[in-house]
Amino acid sequence: MPQPLPLAPETERIMSFANEEAQRLGHEYIGTEHLLMGLTTILTGPALKIITKHGLTLARIHTETMKCVQCFTGTVTVDVQLPLTPRAQKALVYADEEAYALGHMHVGSGHILLGLLREQEGIAAQVLMNLGLKLEDVRADLLADLAPKEEDRVLIGMLAIPDPNASPTDDCPGSPHDHLKIMKAMIDAPGITDEALVERFKLLVQQLRIMHACLIGAP
Repeated sequence: MPQPLPLAPETERIMSFANEEAQRLGHEYIGTEHLLMGLTTILTGPALKIITKHGLTLARIHTETMKCVQCFTGTVTVDVQLPLTPRAQKALVYADEEAYALGHMHVGSGHILLGLLREQEGIAAQVLMNLGLKLEDVRADLLADLAPKEEDRVLIGMLAIPDPNASPTDDCPGSPHDHLKIMKAMIDAPGITDEALVERFKLLVQQLRIMHACLIGAP
């Protein structure tokens, strides 16, 4: 079983907001409903794009979630980390699996939404269904948006298992010099944005790590 992927900064904020929301409601646990409320508080990127595409707003999702949870009066202590419910834990495991399946290096807000959708017995998934979302359609849209773009697939395809005896001046596929050529091609690509460039470098670094693991015989 692979080690869990690190959480993106936005996902750490989701977890923090979920903890605060649970305590604000007087709950002693973090459920999928709290994760969804945390998600809608700071939602950015592909998850927000897909939700908007399906005609929803973050405020409406939050309102619908509140209808499904019961508030209790109590003291709010925001410096206490509440435990996750089994369903919330499963949703996070699913999010990690989705990130791995997409070849991503961290768990972002889009992966969290996918995890909540997969845990269909949780309140979060029920809220989304009550709003008229077809979970399969939303998941397909998110996967399509989060998947590496075609030009990135071509880029990864250019990389070969490197020759451990290759010198920095070798020009063969997979040599250190060849990797430098690929990085230069990425930088010089016409019309590429800084954000897209960063994502391509992440893909390159991830592939190089896989290559290194193959060379040293890592399990």
